Amino acid sequence: MRLQKRAETALGMLSPLLLWSIYFLVVYVLVAIACARLSETGWVRPILWVVSTIATVGVLGTGYLFWSGLRQGATSPTKSNIERRTRLRVGLFISIVSLIAVIWTALPTLFLQPCE
Repeated sequence: MRLQKRAETALGMLSPLLLWSIYFLVVYVLVAIACARLSETGWVRPILWVVSTIATVGVLGTGYLFWSGLRQGATSPTKSNIERRTRLRVGLFISIVSLIAVIWTALPTLFLQPCE
């Protein structure tokens, strides 16, 4: 329940976007460094997959947090309950958008060589 209250804050609602932006930065910095210095080694693609998996799990976790918050709670249409559910819906939508962004960013690692 305590984690659910944190999810309803502005920072909690933006946490999926923050996870995606950190993931995006890490992937591109890692590829830039690896291709500039260590392009002969074959460890770039496995590291990218590990980072992509961690980001996907993080975004899915925040999405589940918002979804579970929507499924529980009072059903009375009080103003505070309506605001709470709206915040949770916005957080869930942001989680879905962030998940699509993580997958979209990870697709090139599936089809392309990192240093080509």
